[in-house]
Amino acid sequence: MRKTICCISIRPDEVYQQRVVDGLQSQCERYGYNLAVFSPLVNISHYFKDYLQGEMNLLDLPDFNSFDAIVIVAIPFIDMGDTKALTELYKKIRSKTDKPVVVLDYELEGAASVYTDDITAFRVITKHVVEEHGCRNIYLLSGQEGFDVSERRVKGFAEGLADCGLPFDESKVFYGNFWYTSGEELAGRIISGELPLPEAIICAGDHSAIGVANALMEAGIKIPEQVIVTGYEATIESVTNKIGITSYTADISGMAARAVDKIKELIEPQRKTEEINLPCNAGMFISESCGCKFDSALHKKYLQAALYRAHRNYGDSEIKNNMDIANLMENYMPENLTKSETPLECLKLIYSSTYLIQPYGHFYLCLRPDWLDTEVDFIEGYPNTMRCVIHAAPEYSESHKKNNIHCRNDDRDNFETKLMLPALWEETEKPSVFYFAPVHFSSNTFGYAILQCNLTDNVKLTHVFNIWLRNVNSALEMIRARNRLVSYSLVDSMTKLFNRRGMEMRINDLISIAEPGDMLLAMVIDMDGLKRTNDTYGHNEGDYAIMTIASVVRCITEGAEVASRAGGDEFYILGVGNYTQEQIDKKVERFNSVLADQNKMSMKPFEISASVGYAIVPLSEEPKISRVIAKADACMYINKTERKKQRGM
Repeated sequence: MRKTICCISIRPDEVYQQRVVDGLQSQCERYGYNLAVFSPLVNISHYFKDYLQGEMNLLDLPDFNSFDAIVIVAIPFIDMGDTKALTELYKKIRSKTDKPVVVLDYELEGAASVYTDDITAFRVITKHVVEEHGCRNIYLLSGQEGFDVSERRVKGFAEGLADCGLPFDESKVFYGNFWYTSGEELAGRIISGELPLPEAIICAGDHSAIGVANALMEAGIKIPEQVIVTGYEATIESVTNKIGITSYTADISGMAARAVDKIKELIEPQRKTEEINLPCNAGMFISESCGCKFDSALHKKYLQAALYRAHRNYGDSEIKNNMDIANLMENYMPENLTKSETPLECLKLIYSSTYLIQPYGHFYLCLRPDWLDTEVDFIEGYPNTMRCVIHAAPEYSESHKKNNIHCRNDDRDNFETKLMLPALWEETEKPSVFYFAPVHFSSNTFGYAILQCNLTDNVKLTHVFNIWLRNVNSALEMIRARNRLVSYSLVDSMTKLFNRRGMEMRINDLISIAEPGDMLLAMVIDMDGLKRTNDTYGHNEGDYAIMTIASVVRCITEGAEVASRAGGDEFYILGVGNYTQEQIDKKVERFNSVLADQNKMSMKPFEISASVGYAIVPLSEEPKISRVIAKADACMYINKTERKKQRGM
């Protein structure tokens, strides 16, 4: 059985998190480990709190004790220096397992830690500013004071100055929040005259560098002529800014790969440590804000990744095999989903739109079995059972049938939630990465989606997947509301079983997804003596008898079957499946047995009974539903006549 590593992160489309996943995937592939990434898609400080709750519910899903080790990507869980979310997550993990935990770029008691080499990075940045540009009066804008990441970057700055023979002046170190606002605040102090204009400002993050650079330029201060500005992490935002920010590409992927090595030491100490097979891209990323000549080809590569292409070459393999924002925006997915009239039609349209999130090996959509119930709020956690309503693969073939490629909404695809996804534990030829993402509307949690890919494919979640999944979330909520309204015309108000219209709609859905060789089953159940019960004991008792038959009918309805009240005292069960005569006989026996038990418990002065008839016809004969029901009805009348003879009536 493959070892499987669990990774807990947030906002997988951010550059830091993507580089982490690069490293985890690369080194897990070398050890043959599977990787399961559980990642809410919004920041921990997201302003829409109900939506954030729906996202964070995903972290109640992992059965941490089922994994061989857990990796926590700590930085995204820290909000402006507040580590509450991180410590609560760690406490939750520790309450459920004693498996090894490795934390990236942060220290938690009882866990191993692996760090990005921020110290070397800021030594290099500082030396570049001093040695290449002759700067002596330099400010450093770091993150939150006392925060380990912030202080390591301050230390690297101090060591870089020392390397150049310059003194470290604490008064030139400023603390912020790594965000645009802290850069804007520092720029404001300079513009107001509170602080003198330095020769250079080294920022501990690209976003704060963008904030300070843009604010200074708006005030008429020229960059880099009057002041040099540098950032850190070489994000797309730094390249596409109104002035490109000179930055530093940290070896985050290498750090994450070393985390996998650390896990290997903890779970397989005798095994040889594999060499990290990743290009080390660590180093200065030169752009406009320092005045050096920069690599335009490298900038163009970043810009290409950020472009929305209204007119694209769809034959370009790089475009075709990548999650692409233009492909998503030019598609009419929201409009197609909006026109769904039934839950199954909605699921089929979601299924057909999964090409927008290629490449992937398999896509799964897992929902609560009761996801259509609008009377219930699903605010916390998940039920004990989940249902895989969609299992898609990009290239459908006969071989996929054994892998259960499907799009349906019935009990055949239920599984224990503790498994998270049955495929997670199946043996595969190559190690895989499984990306788990939450499916919800506001705080109402329906389930989760999973992309499964080979580790060698190096697939990562992008903002395209985020937007695509938001379309899915909205479609599911819309069809839930529509289904509730439609159900009033499809459901018998007394028994809550389908009426004839609802039955026909549901059975046609089941027939549309039938497998070769499936049969169509029709059972007709006709209550005995309803008029006599009404006349003798009153209509309330007659209603009780109808409700009893309905409950027994519901009890024996299973799998791809639908139960309905066809008339006053007549009920149908229609089903699609590979039925045998023995199965149907047992179904009838169970009906009689459950009804007998109900009579014993009721203590009523009358016995409730019913006659049953059935018919099964191969779907390959394209039978009309009405004719199959008529055959079952004829069988039921034979049964009723025989039972009357037995009772001497």
